[in-house]
Amino acid sequence: METEPLFATAVLTTEARCAKAARAMNEARLCRRAHADARWSERALRLLGIALPYPKTRFMSPVHDEAAQLLLETRPKDAPARLVALLAIPLAPSHRILPVLGTLGDPAVVPALCDWFEAKDSAGARGEQARVWDALVAIGGEGVTAELERRLETKPLVRHHRWAYEQAVADVRGGVGRPNKVGFVVSP
Repeated sequence: METEPLFATAVLTTEARCAKAARAMNEARLCRRAHADARWSERALRLLGIALPYPKTRFMSPVHDEAAQLLLETRPKDAPARLVALLAIPLAPSHRILPVLGTLGDPAVVPALCDWFEAKDSAGARGEQARVWDALVAIGGEGVTAELERRLETKPLVRHHRWAYEQAVADVRGGVGRPNKVGFVVSP
């Protein structure tokens, strides 16, 4: 059975259709079809970029959960860079994207992630600071601390940016890993 039509943006408009798409992705992930066919990873990346206006956005939650879980299991090489690009989409599910970015652990995305975060005003940054902190600590390493320290020294940052960066530097240096909150292992 061809499943591509289940994941078309025009189709994902009702709770029942989103649930059906989530079940199809879950089944493919659990039976390992998704691991053998790169089209599933491509589909997961595309699905994380779909943001519906409220109240329909809640229908996408199970689809976003499955897409994030599939990316964590398949780990496509281009996923980190593409996930950072998805953050620029208005209403993108950053609460799903940031934990996946942290778990994938690619330090090359840190400058782009910080640029995205710094583009947010104080209110927007406040809403994202803990998730950005988690992602940066999960990525970890000397490259992350060097980039964050450079930004702390050279950029005018609002307090939410500064706080997230200072905490991330302290945690990475201290070896105190924040638990990366990818707690959405989806059940069938």
